[in-house]
Amino acid sequence: MKKFFGILVIILLVFISYKGFVYYQNRYVGITYYAKTSATPAKIQDLLDDQGKKVNTGYSYSLIGVNEKGETKRLEFEITGSAYPPNAYLEVRSSKEIVLKQATINESKIPKSIKKIVDQKNP
Repeated sequence: MKKFFGILVIILLVFISYKGFVYYQNRYVGITYYAKTSATPAKIQDLLDDQGKKVNTGYSYSLIGVNEKGETKRLEFEITGSAYPPNAYLEVRSSKEIVLKQATINESKIPKSIKKIVDQKNP
């Protein structure tokens, strides 16, 4: 009986560790995508929490990002403070679940083949 419970505990520990690893990989390990803001400036709006209550004011973005393999992904995020300038190029780090960080970059830092796709996807 002790042997059975010992094996059961080991199996549970392995299972919980595996689930924690998968959660971490999906949530916090990201891929770099490149995107471009639209030509029209973003409008300030209320930012809401999960219950729909106003938390702050800021800017909401929904862009098409392109990674170094040429794969695309819709990137949705909100920022407070200043809006990104129109037609600004962004480097966005995104996991499978969330956008981890975003920053403006010089367009010369984007690989040329990727820049063409970024310009097509985000006119």
